[in-house]
Amino acid sequence: MSFDFLQEKYPDFYLFHFETLGLYHAINDNDIEYLINPIGEVIYTKPKNDNVLVYTNFTFLNWSRKGLEFNKYIEFWIEHTAFNNLSTCKIFTYKNQVVQQLLNEQTILSAEPIGPRKVLLQTAIDKNNPNELTQIYIFDFDQNHLQKVTTTRFVGTPHQTSPLVVHQISGTAYLFSVLIDIKKEDEYLDHKIYRMYKNNGEQLLTFDTTIGQNGEETWFEQKKPNMGITYRLLDEPINFSSSWYNSEYWACNSLIDIEGNFYGDFYYISGQVPSELGKTSTKHPKYVDKNLLCLSLPQPGGNVPLLTIVTENNQLIHTKYECPWLFFSYSQAVIKDKKLFGKTALVVLDQDKFVRLIDLQGQEIKNVVPIKCETLFINYNKLFIEQASL
Repeated sequence: MSFDFLQEKYPDFYLFHFETLGLYHAINDNDIEYLINPIGEVIYTKPKNDNVLVYTNFTFLNWSRKGLEFNKYIEFWIEHTAFNNLSTCKIFTYKNQVVQQLLNEQTILSAEPIGPRKVLLQTAIDKNNPNELTQIYIFDFDQNHLQKVTTTRFVGTPHQTSPLVVHQISGTAYLFSVLIDIKKEDEYLDHKIYRMYKNNGEQLLTFDTTIGQNGEETWFEQKKPNMGITYRLLDEPINFSSSWYNSEYWACNSLIDIEGNFYGDFYYISGQVPSELGKTSTKHPKYVDKNLLCLSLPQPGGNVPLLTIVTENNQLIHTKYECPWLFFSYSQAVIKDKKLFGKTALVVLDQDKFVRLIDLQGQEIKNVVPIKCETLFINYNKLFIEQASL
């Protein structure tokens, strides 16, 4: 039967068609959630329990274009039941007009889709002590096979916060991270520590990751060259002498790609949101003529981040200049009009506190008069443009 028929039969329902699953997701104004088959029969109702939190992977539907596209092809659903710091999951599919529960012999603590026919699982090794050791598996529907990924101790998380984090790459391709530890810095600050894996269960990186200094999460761009930004906890926090940088910096930015290649640790990679002092861009990361602008971690003996240029071939050009505008006023850091200076120009600050222009090879642009830096809030970009017009 048609979508219009179902909408007429259930006028109070908001419907979405899971095309490959062959079912319609429905929710009403009372937040009661259903799955309906093509002939209009309700084949699943989300349990309601005032004492625990129950939700499915469809409850908080991702209405982005990529999320909707993925949901067209998914062939299962997950029911989560959360209470205290422990949750359990059930996995269902719909075959031959029958709802089937899968893997019901397992005590599943967490589950996340990592493909239309693949699900990532955390299971209890000891059913009587589920909050001890756990096993991470990938269940492949095509092979009807549980693939062991790793064993980890149970790490309690708040309701609706899964220890399994899925990173969408493009289409239905995914990487994922597993929460393996929480390091308590002080009474206010916890560092969640993750281990990242490929979709086939192989470990992606040789180091563990965390969230960024400002709460940023691991991110991969959705098209080539498929670069990503993740975050690594430093052995010791870095204290900067300049007030423009974090007084205590504990998680650096790590530039990686979807194959697990590592290109370096940085104080900041341009284009992230949120940035240090405000929104710089809605695109992550932000390229300039196919180059990526970064602020490096201080070298031994240094106490401020310096500009590093990552080229199209992933070569690193280290400069001797600061570029604090990069993370709070990106437009003041770059002059893109090549007619003014013959090439793209970057606004930088030398160790004597003079503002200069350099090119994307890190070389100072000739015939430009440096300007003494009085404050970072002056638009030096505009002053250099005025120089060029004289």
